[in-house]
Amino acid sequence: SMASSDAWMREYNEALKLSEDINGMMSERNSSGVTGPDAQRRASAIRRKITILGTRLDSLQSLLVKVPGKQHVSEKEMNRRKDMVGSLRSKANKVASALNMSNFANRDSLLGPETKPDDAMNRVSGMDNQGIVGFQRQVMREQDEGLEKLEETVMSTKHIALAVNEELTLQTRLIEDLDYHVDVTDSRLRRVQKSLAVMNKNMKGGCSCMSMLLSVLGIVGLALVIWLLFGVEPLERPRRSYQRRDLLNRVYASDDARVYAIERAEALQSSLEPEFPSFIKPMLQSHVTGGFWLGLPRQFCHTHLPKYDEMITLVDENKDESVTKYLADKNGLSGGWRGFAIDHQLVDGDAVVFHLINPTTFKVYIIRVNDESNNGSGGSNEKELAIKPNKNQEEKNVSEVPPLSNSGKRKRRGRK
Repeated sequence: SMASSDAWMREYNEALKLSEDINGMMSERNSSGVTGPDAQRRASAIRRKITILGTRLDSLQSLLVKVPGKQHVSEKEMNRRKDMVGSLRSKANKVASALNMSNFANRDSLLGPETKPDDAMNRVSGMDNQGIVGFQRQVMREQDEGLEKLEETVMSTKHIALAVNEELTLQTRLIEDLDYHVDVTDSRLRRVQKSLAVMNKNMKGGCSCMSMLLSVLGIVGLALVIWLLFGVEPLERPRRSYQRRDLLNRVYASDDARVYAIERAEALQSSLEPEFPSFIKPMLQSHVTGGFWLGLPRQFCHTHLPKYDEMITLVDENKDESVTKYLADKNGLSGGWRGFAIDHQLVDGDAVVFHLINPTTFKVYIIRVNDESNNGSGGSNEKELAIKPNKNQEEKNVSEVPPLSNSGKRKRRGRK
């Protein structure tokens, strides 16, 4: 009994020391006035210690409730220990509220108070059969409500996890692209340095003023070429003024709406000309917000698209064209896709059908996830009209494009 009491007191003393450490860290944080990343790191450390303290307090509380019969602890001592645990918990709650830790709670507030079988038996002891059946139905209703809330929480967590995964994938690709461009710029700078070294050597050898003038003109010409390559927007591509998307207020489509949009896209795809390949791409948040990266099916890219970086044209149902940059190594669309997604108001859950009508041109059909004409009860004919393209218009568009061949690819390789 004495050993068990000493064990409880040791556990309490450790929790008390942890509480004092938290108070010291809070005082240091308030007096230092540090802001930015350092302040966030300190707050995170304090939150971790508060969580550990809450776990230890729950453990102390459970030990008080489940005291073995052999431990002769007086009622006065039991009340004193409960007051000690309650005082520590009160201090931890104050610090947690100061850090806006709304999710900090003990076991009872998180899982609900522990119900014992004896309590349920006492509640039904004086009931007849009809009363017991009513009580069971009430318990089942409460359990159903709890399961519904749990389902909502799980679905929200799922969408957040998907968004985080997409953002991490996008950031990885952007870092890889940046690394590639840095290597290219480094190689160009090395070539320029070699040229300057050769010119400097010639000048030291006694070159005339004409050589110096030619050197200056060469440097100016090289700078002009670099400026034209990286600083000028092509004339045929007018600048667009994009509106910034609000990343903090993203709206996620429901699973049922996603499935319904994909089903309508599959129905549209089945009506397209089979000799021209096509695929369906459901839109996610990373496709239509943030970095605007669109990854294409790997097998489709390897089979039908160029083996090198190329400009891909997207033609919508109004015959408006948008030029995008296709990255063969990444199997996706980068530059230009952002403008297309914003101009066509693509959102999470939309299903887009890409129909390859020539080696570097996609005819694009957009199936809206929130299309009100497809959510009503107008009947099957109304839905079919909403998803099927104009067949005469499609045949006209296809007839204007030359058949797929490898001649265009060979021509570009030779030019390269």
